[in-house]
Amino acid sequence: MKYRLLEVVELLRDLPEYGLHAGSIGAIVEVYADDCYEVEFANERGETLALPVLSAQTDFKRHGS
Repeated sequence: MKYRLLEVVELLRDLPEYGLHAGSIGAIVEVYADDCYEVEFANERGETLALPVLSAQTDFKRHGS
């Protein structure tokens, strides 16, 4: 499944190294090869919490799907 820049996604698993939990909401900010994406997770003030590079195969899905 292909995703676009700024598409909103939902994390499928905990990422304790980033302090993120399954269900966290983020936005795609960069698209890489091999179905990998950089996803920005922010707090309610808009401050970036983490910018991990994640696999669309195992790490996230479209928010609301």
